Amino acid sequence: MLKMSFDNSRTKIQAFLFSVFLASLALLLNNFGSLAITNPENKNNITEIFNKSIALLNQSKFEEAITWYDKVLEIDPNNVNALNNKGFALYNLGRYEEAITWYDKVLEIDPKNVGALFNKAVTLASLGKQEEAITWYDKVLEIDPKNVNTFVNKALTLASLDKQEEALIWINKALTLDPTNQKISQLKSQLEK
Repeated sequence: MLKMSFDNSRTKIQAFLFSVFLASLALLLNNFGSLAITNPENKNNITEIFNKSIALLNQSKFEEAITWYDKVLEIDPNNVNALNNKGFALYNLGRYEEAITWYDKVLEIDPKNVGALFNKAVTLASLGKQEEAITWYDKVLEIDPKNVNTFVNKALTLASLDKQEEALIWINKALTLDPTNQKISQLKSQLEK
């Protein structure tokens, strides 16, 4: 088995990693159905503001989304969805260290928040802190042992450390759970080269 050349493939892998990250966020946002509000007096106002912030995030208007998340957090400073999404907006602006600060705020309130754990892992990997990212992916898998996106991201992170055999183990686990996923199958083929 040949080692994968990351000099030529790093950009493709980073793009794939980012697309998986965006897909994960979309799933998280769709699963919010009812916004968790710790201050019920402001439910109507906060729901409208939060919906506006999500719309801006979905339009890639990250600076504007941050402004609206700040409005949510003025009303409800412990709103883990707004904290996490603000971190995601900061991530998309390349402000990785700041993003981690917001994910950590979520984890202070809800240490098992899969979205914040996952986002922190992705952000650490983007900072080049692969070993630390793997630790955070493992924390996600302790809580959600069938999280396909985490399997894939962990595999990509391992591959970036030239640990292709270990990466293939995680890709195979992802394919076991999602056998028809063409992107994962392509990534497996790329890792096997």
